[in-house]
Amino acid sequence: MRTLNSRVREQSIQNSVGRAGSYNTSGYVMDVIAQPPGTARLGQPMRATVTVRLRRSRAAPDSDLEDGRLLAVATLVTRGADGASIPVGPDALTGPRLFDSIHPVEDEAEDVVGYASFPDLAIRQEGMYMIRIALIRVTGGQGETTQIVDTGAIIVRRN
Repeated sequence: MRTLNSRVREQSIQNSVGRAGSYNTSGYVMDVIAQPPGTARLGQPMRATVTVRLRRSRAAPDSDLEDGRLLAVATLVTRGADGASIPVGPDALTGPRLFDSIHPVEDEAEDVVGYASFPDLAIRQEGMYMIRIALIRVTGGQGETTQIVDTGAIIVRRN
């Protein structure tokens, strides 16, 4: 399995800022099919597993899935006063898995080709956030963000 170095990961995430729902160069479309709860306790794992599905939007290369070149990365964003997405520091979102490969599905109904899931995520800062899932295509040791999607808002409180 190939790994991304932190510089490539940071660059991919920075490239995705502010384009949720409209940034797509992959031939795929991602949808959040299992949202996080609307509220969460500071530092406590959320009870819902955030899950995204990947659908084919046009002639996407089958080799991406077959060769394991697609992976999903969960990060945290908030909204600025102007409505733009602002990335939150790397230690604000924790969990057992912040990266996941795209798992193929047997039934390709509605052009669904796979899914990724992120269980037991926890947010370590109070405020209102969205979890941003970036689809990254890895080729030749380099990663490129090709699609992003944000979850619904989560209000994080101490109690």
